[in-house]
Amino acid sequence: MSRDQHENAIARAILGISSPYLATGEVLLHEPVRVRFEDGRVVPVGPAVDCGAQALDNTELTRVARPAKVGKGRATVLDRTVRDGAQISASKFTLEGVDLALLGILEQLRIALSPDDATPFSAEPYALHIYGARGHFDTHKDTPTDRTMLGSLVLCLASRFKGGELSLSHNGLFDQVDWASEIEGSPSPLILRWAAFFSDVDHRVESIRAGSRVTMTYRLSRSTSASPTKLLSTNAREAPLLRALKQALGDAAWEPDGARFAVPCVHMYSTSAEGARKSQKLTASELATLKGRDAVVARAAMKAGLSVSLRAVVFTEADEEALWELPKIPSRVRIPSRATSDDVLDALPEGSTSESDLAFLLPEPFATLDGDAAPHASNRVKLRSLGEREFSFTGYFGNEGSSGEFYLFAALVIEVPPAKRRS
Repeated sequence: MSRDQHENAIARAILGISSPYLATGEVLLHEPVRVRFEDGRVVPVGPAVDCGAQALDNTELTRVARPAKVGKGRATVLDRTVRDGAQISASKFTLEGVDLALLGILEQLRIALSPDDATPFSAEPYALHIYGARGHFDTHKDTPTDRTMLGSLVLCLASRFKGGELSLSHNGLFDQVDWASEIEGSPSPLILRWAAFFSDVDHRVESIRAGSRVTMTYRLSRSTSASPTKLLSTNAREAPLLRALKQALGDAAWEPDGARFAVPCVHMYSTSAEGARKSQKLTASELATLKGRDAVVARAAMKAGLSVSLRAVVFTEADEEALWELPKIPSRVRIPSRATSDDVLDALPEGSTSESDLAFLLPEPFATLDGDAAPHASNRVKLRSLGEREFSFTGYFGNEGSSGEFYLFAALVIEVPPAKRRS
């Protein structure tokens, strides 16, 4: 096979890998859900006869709750135009009647979001959220807390409301979860509905028209201390790519001098201070920090005996349309609201290089970017320079402030050794 044929086969195998970003389901509880506060008070949460009565039934919760804030840069601020709701920190109560492991929810979402990795998800309670009439939360990504955080799990308690759909979008795909209609159709206090999604997925809570929407949110992560033996078995999603890679590596005429190939990531990765690190070779345990297709590609390449690293990559027109390879996932980048070409270059971390030998196996997401059709007209310079997915335009809006106020476009870099070093 020719070089192009090998690389086309690898690219087709990558494109054939499914990459779900949302999992939903419901479980039947053994007992109704109750909220037990630190002082011993117990508040049951169940469906009232109608939405008007539901708001009254949830009075005790709303009395304890505090206005929900949003993250803007490092600050956590109150802005009801962005988010109008209330929350109770998980440290203030215990949710009784719900055991995620025993109910099988964590295993269900693992199978849906990461079917080829047996490493279990863990869930850290975050907060109880309450949205009344006209409550909403505009489009946002979840606040990055550290690089082990993969996503969020939201439990919808059996409380009647209208509207309040959970709308999600990722890479041009759109989903909507309409819990209000489901509860209306089956208002049992023993049915617990849930949704889980990766943290970089854009999502919003649509406006509540009536009633009281009550949800419990958890942060999802996976252990990074998994045994390297997890690389030994090959699953169906990896097999075609592993086969294409091995066939190419076995051909001495393919990249005889070696090469560095880049695969654009499907997901974005946190730039929080805890996650800032040099772009170095991934280990088997670090696969637990990758999401969706990105994890499958990295795992298949590693099984083929190749070194893989997660690299921050920026494409900018500021320097003759150069592709810049960053030395690490940075913890913070500042770009003025009216950015010039020089501002873009100045924002790149020290050690960034435009003399990269990376060859993309798939088209870069920013290759087809149309600046004239960009949704952020006032930020068109930045949009053309950095690509819409890379840096935040208005400041990061999540559940709280963060030392890393944005997610960054990344690529998996696969190191192919020279033919004489390939077994």
